[in-house]
Amino acid sequence: MSKALLAGLGVMMFTLPAYAQTLAKVGGVPITLQQVIAANPAAKANKKIRQSTLFGLINRQAVINAADREHLQDSAAYKDQVAQAKTRILVNLVAQNYVKAHPIKLTLVKQEYDKIFGKPMPMEYRLRVIQAATYKDAKSALDQIRKGKSFSVVAAKVSEDKGSAQVGGELGWQVATHLTAPVLKTVKTMKVGEVAGPVALSKGFSLIQLLGERQTPKPSFDDVKAKITNEMEQREWIQHIIKMRSEQNAHLVIPLSGN
Repeated sequence: MSKALLAGLGVMMFTLPAYAQTLAKVGGVPITLQQVIAANPAAKANKKIRQSTLFGLINRQAVINAADREHLQDSAAYKDQVAQAKTRILVNLVAQNYVKAHPIKLTLVKQEYDKIFGKPMPMEYRLRVIQAATYKDAKSALDQIRKGKSFSVVAAKVSEDKGSAQVGGELGWQVATHLTAPVLKTVKTMKVGEVAGPVALSKGFSLIQLLGERQTPKPSFDDVKAKITNEMEQREWIQHIIKMRSEQNAHLVIPLSGN
């Protein structure tokens, strides 16, 4: 790629002729500024994005040219994948049309929100941990803490969990339902600031420091409205598929066998 071309990309006037200007050729196939901006509209105002998008189109065209030379478009594999892609597109279009024609009422979305988040939210615990392979190692770490060493300093030095060790054993807020039974049982008996353990796990032992506890913050309706709407649309679409299946007398010609 010439330096002149790259410089031109940065100062080009976006007139109609400029849009049609050929920026590169790959095996004789031109790539225009219009194609670059169509591939990434941000390329219109940003030189770096314009360059990276152009190089991406150059790479793609080089691969397409190679496919043409190998006549892959005539292969059975290509034709099979094209047929599958067409089927996916048709299914998606029918689904989109159905959802558009049957919008979920906002009142129903709000009812679903109240159903999901109307009950008490689960507890969360902010924890630090030190993971040890053996009880002896965990007890040694606990002795250091009891002698006055900071939990986070000991965690950084000896914890087998290297991910949390890098931040002094900090795990952040953990939902109670995500904790293993032995850890949750221990945490429920602790006061904020306390250290407990060693706690036997399926693999190794753990020391735990409780830094805080709270109920999981409840998201606002606006925060989850789109997600709930999408889930409700999916459920209605599945029910519509079942209805269409029935209307079209879908049935097995040969019963399924085996497990």
